[in-house]
Amino acid sequence: MSTPAAVTLGVISNNAKTFTVLFLTFWYVVMSDKGATPALDFAGFFGRATPVTIAMYAAVGAVMLAGAQFVHARRLRHA
Repeated sequence: MSTPAAVTLGVISNNAKTFTVLFLTFWYVVMSDKGATPALDFAGFFGRATPVTIAMYAAVGAVMLAGAQFVHARRLRHA
């Protein structure tokens, strides 16, 4: 999920720092949770990720890429 998030946040904000801040914040929450919440185990680090959790993160990534494409196309039309 980090690649679609990086692309989307970079395209929308025109700044790589947005992804860095948001991803590190998310990473901190996931590591602090220590696997107690299966929905936060996006990569199976704690062995709690379910197929639904993985599919959810894949769907979020696809939506983010679609959003990045939409924003990029709109900027090209108005340039």
